[in-house]
Amino acid sequence: MMYYIRDMETGEIVDKAETLEEALEKLKERGSGILEII
Repeated sequence: MMYYIRDMETGEIVDKAETLEEALEKLKERGSGILEII
């Protein structure tokens, strides 16, 4: 699975990760966002 982080205001993909743990860490660093799992 791939994990994508989208900006909440623009809806643009701003980051991606290969594991859920990595995705959650990146989301915490950003402070906000939408986690999309594909």
